[in-house]
Amino acid sequence: MRLALTILLTLGIASPAAAAELQLQAQGAAQAGGQIVLTALLDSGGESINAIEGTLQYPHDLVKLREIRDGNSLVNFWAERPHDGADGIRFAGVTPGGYAGSGREVFSLVFDVQKGEKIRYTLRDARALINDGQGTPVSLTLSPTVILVPTVSGAIDPTHDVTLPEPFTPVRGSDPALFSGAPFIAFVTQDKQSGVDHYEVAEQKGFMMPSVLYHQLTWEHAESPFALRDANEDAYVYVKAVDRAGNERVAVLSPRNLPLRYNPPFILAILLLMLGVWVIYRRRVHQLYE
Repeated sequence: MRLALTILLTLGIASPAAAAELQLQAQGAAQAGGQIVLTALLDSGGESINAIEGTLQYPHDLVKLREIRDGNSLVNFWAERPHDGADGIRFAGVTPGGYAGSGREVFSLVFDVQKGEKIRYTLRDARALINDGQGTPVSLTLSPTVILVPTVSGAIDPTHDVTLPEPFTPVRGSDPALFSGAPFIAFVTQDKQSGVDHYEVAEQKGFMMPSVLYHQLTWEHAESPFALRDANEDAYVYVKAVDRAGNERVAVLSPRNLPLRYNPPFILAILLLMLGVWVIYRRRVHQLYE
């Protein structure tokens, strides 16, 4: 879908003032029968970038796409999640608040190498938007365009990954343009070894459940942003990040409107009041029998 970001942002009319760069890093074995992992990293070029889009083209006769990974992406909201189309890997996404820096992952691609060692990539219909309130466009370039990968494998074997995804904190939000204004949560984390495979969300009213009982929750696969089932926002929200080796990290978001009957300070105050009444009653009874 061309110009998909216009669904999410209003573009300014300013001409491009700078350039952001999509940097490719590869690891693996660039020989027939080998496999490479190509990671696209964003260099903001000194600007704060809050949206990017483009189409990454690759030689189908040299490599065969096996998998697209976006679990570690700096992008929080995808207008077009990275997917393989007729023209290449199409992507378009937004990072609220913007990103300024270099070396953050946008997505990763896993290729099976068919033949050859030099693999040429091109980037078409690409641009980035500056986080300046006007959506000022800047060019998005690609570097390098030719990948020569050492024939020593550097890819991560998921079966050897015993590290949990990175800690993260879900964020509540609401926007008339999303889910008809219903409350939602946004979340993202990284896994530095095998990568994040998927997320799951569970909502539970009552006291916060101990971690040993998380398996009793009703989990459902989720993508960020995720519309909350509990419109009153009086339930605990559990977000689980699962990496490709099956390691899990759970983040808990407390209710925004916790009912008094589930509020620990309120319950403690009631217990203290009952204890006070009982003490006074015992004293009165003791005085009557003296």
